Amino acid sequence: MMSKKFLLVLLCALVLGLGMACRTSASAPLGARAQSGIIPASLFPRTPRGLALIGSIERLSPQDLWKRINGAADLFISYGFRELLAGSFGRDDLPQLEVSIYEMGGDLNALGVYLQERTEGSEPLNLGWGGHRSGEGVFFHKGPYYVKIIDLTDRAQRGSLAETVARQIDQAIRLDRRTMTEMTVFPAEGLVPGSILYEHRDAMGHGFLQRVFKADYTIGGQTATLFYCRQPNAEGLLGKYRDFAKHFGKIEREWQEDGLRLITVVAFGKTETIFLQGDVFGGLVGCSDTETALRLIRALLNNLQAANGGR
Repeated sequence: MMSKKFLLVLLCALVLGLGMACRTSASAPLGARAQSGIIPASLFPRTPRGLALIGSIERLSPQDLWKRINGAADLFISYGFRELLAGSFGRDDLPQLEVSIYEMGGDLNALGVYLQERTEGSEPLNLGWGGHRSGEGVFFHKGPYYVKIIDLTDRAQRGSLAETVARQIDQAIRLDRRTMTEMTVFPAEGLVPGSILYEHRDAMGHGFLQRVFKADYTIGGQTATLFYCRQPNAEGLLGKYRDFAKHFGKIEREWQEDGLRLITVVAFGKTETIFLQGDVFGGLVGCSDTETALRLIRALLNNLQAANGGR
């Protein structure tokens, strides 16, 4: 039989071991190279020449993302964020490059948050499935990943190191390019360049609208927004829009035309032409000319049909 003293020692060892395991599995620094998680550790870039890894590479979950990007955590989580792999390179313990690889749970989620963060006037780069350089650094999306290299180097070096690191990560993400046809179906006439966006949830200010694509148009000197989504419950969305109109405005007209179900709504001083066709729900917000609204909506639907092989 084991002595009481031996059992006590064994129990203490088990407790200490569990404590060590808990500390190791927490979302804290994971050592010089990141341990396993959703994002392969191999995606984190090699240390650039002349720099050193500062501290440890971190893995952060949705629960603790705020520790790294407090002000923007909600935006990323709203787009389906799953994990962040992050670390810094620098000299003399002073960061010069901050590397962040976000796993967003899907191609469109990564594209959506990339577009939300893109700054006006940034320089396009041939990186991933779309990239750019701005005063802050280098950014791109590829598959479910959104990558940010924040550049803190001096002006003479700015951009070169960040782009080198970004290309390492791009090469490590071995995915074939996918054309986002959902973003290419907006009619060209009147389209405001760079205005096409994807909203994962709470789109157009409505809690019931998810996975929405939208773009701005210049119509008669005013800006209007064309949006659409494809969902099995598209019929239910029409009912919810009716409820919205009754609470915050009024329904001016409801009719059907050539397979389209249509509602004209006036709310918060804006006219909205809302449509439903099959599983496609959407509308044009900010245009009071019904004829122009219908022309844009039909062009969008025709482009969608062509992009889906006539379906």
